[in-house]
Amino acid sequence: MDNVCTDQTTDFEYDVLDASQIRILQLDPGEEGDALTGELIITQLDNHTIEYDALSYMWGDPAPTDVLQTSSQALPIASNLKSALTHLRYKDKPLNIWVDAICIDQRNYTERAEQVQLMRRLYKSANMVRVWIDEPGIDETSEAMAALQNFPQNEIDPDGDHMGTVMQDLGDKPDFWDPVLPLFRNKYWSRAWIQQEVLNASQLNLHCGNISIPGRSLARFKQSFNWLFGFVMSSSDTYVRAWLEPCRAIICTRPVNDIGLNSAHRQTNSNLHDLLTMTTVACSKPQDHIYAIMHIARDYEEGGIQVNYSKTNYEVAVDAAYYHVQKHRDVRFLSNAYLRKPSGFRRRSKRSADETTWVPRSWCGYMEMTGLSVAMYDATLTLCSPNAVLPARRLLRLRGFQVDRADLCLTPGFDTRCPTVAEFWTSPLGHYLRNFAGANPQKLPVEAFRLLVQWDLLTKERYGRMLDIQGAKESKLSSREITKPVQEFSEQIELVAFHATISALKKMLDLAESPHHRHEKLYDDDKPNPHLLKNIDSFTMLAFQHIFHALNSSLVIMTGGQRLALVPECDFEKGDEVWVVMGCEVPVVLRPLPNGRYWHVCAANIPAIQEHELLQNLSSFIAPGDRVGEWMVKDIEVE
Repeated sequence: MDNVCTDQTTDFEYDVLDASQIRILQLDPGEEGDALTGELIITQLDNHTIEYDALSYMWGDPAPTDVLQTSSQALPIASNLKSALTHLRYKDKPLNIWVDAICIDQRNYTERAEQVQLMRRLYKSANMVRVWIDEPGIDETSEAMAALQNFPQNEIDPDGDHMGTVMQDLGDKPDFWDPVLPLFRNKYWSRAWIQQEVLNASQLNLHCGNISIPGRSLARFKQSFNWLFGFVMSSSDTYVRAWLEPCRAIICTRPVNDIGLNSAHRQTNSNLHDLLTMTTVACSKPQDHIYAIMHIARDYEEGGIQVNYSKTNYEVAVDAAYYHVQKHRDVRFLSNAYLRKPSGFRRRSKRSADETTWVPRSWCGYMEMTGLSVAMYDATLTLCSPNAVLPARRLLRLRGFQVDRADLCLTPGFDTRCPTVAEFWTSPLGHYLRNFAGANPQKLPVEAFRLLVQWDLLTKERYGRMLDIQGAKESKLSSREITKPVQEFSEQIELVAFHATISALKKMLDLAESPHHRHEKLYDDDKPNPHLLKNIDSFTMLAFQHIFHALNSSLVIMTGGQRLALVPECDFEKGDEVWVVMGCEVPVVLRPLPNGRYWHVCAANIPAIQEHELLQNLSSFIAPGDRVGEWMVKDIEVE
């Protein structure tokens, strides 16, 4: 489903499919060098009269280089598909296999849309999903490849000596696994359809050239690196950090993380909103960013979103938003939508006719940052109307109240260039924070701490690993002793985090006064500058990383009410309005328009608002004209 390859199928005539029918390729046996031959068989998907495998692969260059010969016609096929079928066919018996480029009439958009609706059932019904990866340079004879093929298939016991098991399986040489890393860096893993194909597989096998790797071995291999990654990220030890590169190659390949040890583990726990927000995939048609993902969402019901390739990507994204709001009565996707800065020096005065400011562009298939990392704090979540999305008009109807206005950016220019240590401290934000990190520091305001360091993202498990790594010198508490209730644990974490943040700011101020470090950049290639992180404990290092991340990916602004806010890199203007709206867990920044409607500029983390006592028990049933303290409730429409 990656491409529509009309030049391949121009002269090939397909028999018409009825509802719930599919075609299966019965691929004839053959030796290397033999021509590809076979027949297309039509069958009812749910009858299970024909057992079949399903192919998951990347189309690559769609230009035909060979043909599949049936009894009456020749179907042109592309190079990568030819290679896959040549390697996968049996030598002594036919192979029944479903292949999208062959079994769907790619010229027929009606059939294509109908077949997309069957994808989940089609892959679930297959005996095996065969993943084909075209990686010509892979060393099939390496010891690492043999070890991966024979990697243990049992699940790691989380209550046992899991790190001992992991290191026993992976060995003590990080570079041993270098020969297999190209498998995980292959462009195949960026395909839009891969997650659906992998998650719905009852059995999985990965093929590359003459190599075959059981899906369970692949899953266990991934699981081992998942356990290892937490230790690597929390350690400054040179040997441990040497595992970082293989860890990134393995666990940062998202679809690999979806390969569970059994079919139950391959079922996603994510709903459609989360999948669309977290997933960055490549697809030739932007509509497929949603159509390829929706069937694996936990909350998706068959037919909930009608496949229609005549719609634009924005219209399909609006359909997805409508489905989400009907299901969940929230508009939390506003956290991932933001108004992009215009190119050049011109201010934004209009948007394209098709664009909607409130739909995340990532939902529309654009490879962009996902917006704001939401800090939940203690605010009460509210519900919006199930009819908040107006699909025909592409409008979002919100109920809420204005609480503030945007005023001053405290990190000017940080979104276009990386500041040095000295530039950070001479910025408006640096001047503000200097009062809390100098020789006689004032107490750091809680809102500043929570804005820069979202310590709520630190789990008990990672906290325990950090304590273990720091050792007895820094703490008498080990990870196995962390048994306190969540509330008490959260308070303990926040206290540790607060002191670590003060320590990090003091360290940064010391660096600014050092002639050797004051002109060092805070981060390098989107990662904290390692030269600035020497000789500090794990918690201070983590505070550094949080602060650097906030500065690298967001803007810090001051509102008219003197409240600190963290917003994504967006086209905010002085005077934009800050609203609390029903169904969104964070405040949003909106721009009033002459026609009485609004543009959505971005979402904002504003601790002083999110923790406001009036919002702790805010009712979802407030009506226009009601007051929440001094704020008046209104209904508004967002374009």
